[in-house]
Amino acid sequence: MNDSDDENSVFEAEVRRIARELFPKARINGPVIVDGRERDCVFNDGEVMHVIEATVSRRKDKATKDLEKSAELVKSLRRQHQDVNFKIWFITKREPSADQSAVGSEIKKLAKCPVDVCSFRTFSAKLVDASSYLSLRENHPFGSVRNPADDADYAVPREDYVQIDLLNFRDKSLVNVAYLPERMSESPGVYLLVGDFGAGKSMTMRYMYDILADKYMSGSTTTFPVYLNLRDHFGQSNPSEALLRHGNEIGFAAPNQLVAAWKAGHCHVFLDGFDELSSTRLVRGVGGLRAARREAMRLVHAFVSHHPRDTSIFVGGRQHYFDSLEELEKALGLPSNFVHLTLNEFTHEQVTKFLKGKGFNERVPNWLPSRPLLLGYLAIKGVLARHDPDISSLAREEGWDYLVDRICEREARQIDPISIDPHAVREFVERLASWARRTNSGRGPVHLNNIYSIFEGVFSMPPDEKASTLIFRMPGLTSASGQEDAREFIDDDYVDACRSGDIIRFIESPHDPKSELLDESTINMGDLGASLSAYKLSGATAKKLSAALDSAARRNAPCLSFDVLRVMQQINASYVGPNIKISDGFFSEYQISASPDLSKVTFSECYFNVVEIDEGANAGPEFVKCQIEKVVGCIGQKDLPSFVASSADGISKFEDEAQTNADILDLPMPMSTKVLMTILRKLFVQAGRGRRENAFYRGLDGRSKVYVPEILQIIEKMEFASPSKNSGPVVWFPNRSLARDAHEILQAPLHSNHPLAAQVRIL
Repeated sequence: MNDSDDENSVFEAEVRRIARELFPKARINGPVIVDGRERDCVFNDGEVMHVIEATVSRRKDKATKDLEKSAELVKSLRRQHQDVNFKIWFITKREPSADQSAVGSEIKKLAKCPVDVCSFRTFSAKLVDASSYLSLRENHPFGSVRNPADDADYAVPREDYVQIDLLNFRDKSLVNVAYLPERMSESPGVYLLVGDFGAGKSMTMRYMYDILADKYMSGSTTTFPVYLNLRDHFGQSNPSEALLRHGNEIGFAAPNQLVAAWKAGHCHVFLDGFDELSSTRLVRGVGGLRAARREAMRLVHAFVSHHPRDTSIFVGGRQHYFDSLEELEKALGLPSNFVHLTLNEFTHEQVTKFLKGKGFNERVPNWLPSRPLLLGYLAIKGVLARHDPDISSLAREEGWDYLVDRICEREARQIDPISIDPHAVREFVERLASWARRTNSGRGPVHLNNIYSIFEGVFSMPPDEKASTLIFRMPGLTSASGQEDAREFIDDDYVDACRSGDIIRFIESPHDPKSELLDESTINMGDLGASLSAYKLSGATAKKLSAALDSAARRNAPCLSFDVLRVMQQINASYVGPNIKISDGFFSEYQISASPDLSKVTFSECYFNVVEIDEGANAGPEFVKCQIEKVVGCIGQKDLPSFVASSADGISKFEDEAQTNADILDLPMPMSTKVLMTILRKLFVQAGRGRRENAFYRGLDGRSKVYVPEILQIIEKMEFASPSKNSGPVVWFPNRSLARDAHEILQAPLHSNHPLAAQVRIL
């Protein structure tokens, strides 16, 4: 059998599959034996007997041969089924030629029944008008795709998309996104794409959707893509109902056709934004939180469970929505062979290309996250242009402090440079960031009534006409998808930098009534917010910081207490107040170091996703009846320091970092290269945005530790990471635009030609 025969067999099978959906009540369907010969496709629905021929050929003689054969078949079948009408179908892969259509007219007289010569697209449109769907779908949003210059503009041109490398989570290999649509067709299955907010998930998914749509419209494939924004399907758990709602939402005349096409395996399905689904379940404790997330995923789980095997389903969402990969897989119902992809940030070359398309050609600081949404916003707003001082030379926390100032100054200047105070604008945005901490994402949405209330609290007056302009142009915020009169922050790092403002004001004045806004926070301040707070509070005394922590704990505000504690660690200030207890908090990551002394602090019945314990840590907070998903730095319960031991039964697992490093150190390569691998893993592979410098020593033996300082100097010189400049423990932040380079070095450290690997090898 040659390639043409293979193609024809596949096409015939696809036509039969569509026919079975078109004629579901047929008593006869598929191949039949007539006059001792097998005939490909006959469907008898009780009223009409459909005789179907399918071909990929555009030749006239092929049409003549097949249609004459069909006419003979009709003649034979009439003798057996005298009370049934007949119809002949001649289905071509692409539009039939004029000669083939003419043959159909001639055979109609011979067969004495209707003869329909049509393309597969026309034939399958009787099941679903895919061409109409694809046309209508273009007029509606694709996930969070927006023009940074205009929140209401979701019609972002295709050419604005800059391909971002995807990383295969299983083998850490790089995946070219341009090849994924073909892979979805050739290797049908479940594909998962995760990434940070603003990293380009929706743009990437729309890019793949567009390729599949173009392939269908050109006739090169018989399947078409369907793209659902999951935020439009709150409360739904049935895929058929979701497809009906989706069809009605975009104005598709026959949404039930989408259900039929999906069940027939005639379409690939894109599900964008699993992290935007939520549950009405009442959350109580850690178990309640997981149960709520699991319930929110019922629609995705049902799609995955019931999706036909012949096509693919592609699911996208935020990277850290779930506590663990295991929880993600169970909640979404992912099969063991699902393809797990993560979205890298832009490489340096991709940053240059992306910003050039926005008319910006200057250098971007290496500490600035290279996420498309944030970069596009900063470039369009002119914040990155003509900077003085040179922000590329600033430390991360200094640079972000400067950027937030510039963003607020620019908005104030454009609205009213005389009456609008840029410092007040910054306080306004920072307080919005604090309010957003009570939402699931930590970025919002913040609704208009809350925005007005916060404005009046900052400016001591209700918003007038000019102030309304500021509200609707709020710097660094965008329209909240799917919600009227609501805004959300454009980026996780930007909102974290803004969170620091109210924390700083609270530490300076812990009894100010305005700080009560922080009491309801449920999202922790991140590494950037803690570093920025420590940078601006570098002169604060241990007594002042302790008074703030004591005040937060007495107010039973666990998130606020945790934030102040993190700032104290950044400044290296010991807690010198009375014994305090932080209760019922939900915290992502916490690192316990040898200093400062926090032994008078107790965490009671709190939940931690990750707790890292450094060597020599002996004066940390006490953990009482806490739940800890993972402990790093200890190999088991017997290895725990005494202040954590009372929560040993609440620890789900231990990560033996020493064993991981030992496996690397046993490899046959120079010691300096092996140490480089352990450092790059902690910066670019492990979860978290920053790493304390002492974490790079953890799990190494005495011989290997001596290489760490010099390798870190080389890493900083080559801009792979940059250190904080606070007085406390040094925190290193990776340059995500070099994540691809880091992964390539990790895959082949001995053979890598990268200057970083080469320079470290000769140490």
